[in-house]
Amino acid sequence: MIAVVLCFLPMALALTPFTEDYCDRTCGNMSVPFPFGLNESCAWNSGLVLTCNHTSGNLFLGENIPVFNIAVEDGTLTVGLYRALDCYNVTGGRLDGSNPNPWITLGKDGHYTFSNTRNKLTVFGCNTLALMTDIAGTFGSGCISNCQHTVDFRAESTCSGLGCCQTSIPEGLRSLNISMASMGNYTSVQDFSSCGSAFVVDQESFNVSDYKLPVPDDMRKDVFPRVVLDWVVERNLTCKEAQLNQSNYACGANSNCSYFRNGKGYRCFCEAGYTGNPYASPLSPGCQDINECKDPQQYPCHGNCKNTLGSYTCNCPFGMTGDGKFWVVLVELLTGETPIQRTKFGETINIVQSFISAVGNQTLVHIINTEAFNEGEMREIKAVGLLTRRCLNYNGVNRPTMREVAEQLARVSKNLWPDQHNDEETQSLLDNMRSNSLWTSISETNKSGLTYRSVLDIEAATTSSSV
Repeated sequence: MIAVVLCFLPMALALTPFTEDYCDRTCGNMSVPFPFGLNESCAWNSGLVLTCNHTSGNLFLGENIPVFNIAVEDGTLTVGLYRALDCYNVTGGRLDGSNPNPWITLGKDGHYTFSNTRNKLTVFGCNTLALMTDIAGTFGSGCISNCQHTVDFRAESTCSGLGCCQTSIPEGLRSLNISMASMGNYTSVQDFSSCGSAFVVDQESFNVSDYKLPVPDDMRKDVFPRVVLDWVVERNLTCKEAQLNQSNYACGANSNCSYFRNGKGYRCFCEAGYTGNPYASPLSPGCQDINECKDPQQYPCHGNCKNTLGSYTCNCPFGMTGDGKFWVVLVELLTGETPIQRTKFGETINIVQSFISAVGNQTLVHIINTEAFNEGEMREIKAVGLLTRRCLNYNGVNRPTMREVAEQLARVSKNLWPDQHNDEETQSLLDNMRSNSLWTSISETNKSGLTYRSVLDIEAATTSSSV
């Protein structure tokens, strides 16, 4: 009997769900989700271990880079980095406390890179030059900020070069050196400007109207501009290579693997229609199905809504019909998929509903062929996705007019091919759409105020930072 019990004990333990995470998952008011951890036993690997100062409640990457946000589903880490600050006296002598050449290092072969799509080098000052390079000297770039009088940025919306300039950073950057200089050490503008500053900053959080020209008092302040880092869960592995070793594969159930060229490694994302933490952990529920029917604001359905795994269906009530096949075709073109698919388990997947979910969750990039588009084209594709979602709204009152659609499509087309369009394009596109019988049908549906629509009823250190 004892032998039998011992025989089944391993199986029982394997089937027993883990219900408690003994790892410390908070630092102050910051959450530390898996695959990150505060020690190696709680993180996926040592490269994703963060440091917590339990006295101050501050979270750090490495020894001295403060962490402000961890976005597991986006694969980003928001941190604070030192800025370069260079100040002079009236005779052109550099003031003590200036830091014109800071080094920032994220590790030569680490998991982190500066996001080239989110960050820019930003310079404030009059007659101020800032240059940047990496530790190997493989690139060099910078910008000059000029002004002959004081600048009030409160009414500004962008850095125009007058007192402020910006420039992009390259892909795959793991180290950064900022070098500052001034023409004449600010002697010609000393009455209103004697300092310059330069820093990398996230463009989504940056607002030029929040800034002023730097002054010597700024040297006594610890200021950490928000910077976005991209991270990968495993370095130097493609998805195909990682999947060959399932015992060390980081992506959990209902998630997709994505190779990230900027970080030279792979990341995990929840499949369309799912949300949560995509990284495999016995203590995490992972990616969970979104019940779209419980969120009608995000996933509108004025018919009969039925949640399905990874999607949902919305059918017209008995006796009601509708139209919208044009936008279904557009969804097919964007995704390269047929409207209805079946999984290997025989489940039905409605690609149009998955498309609507992806637009709502801002995960559209994961269900279209992103390799075919550059960054500018992806912005326009997302704009078309939002427009398509509006046009697939089941309430005709909420759908855009044909003129709105024509104007937005013309605007997108002009952005993609600026040299091939003229001012008559919008009217021409609108005329073509009006001549199309399908659009005529849709227009009549809009006018009728029909509130039920079956679009988808196809089937029922202080001078440096380092890691």
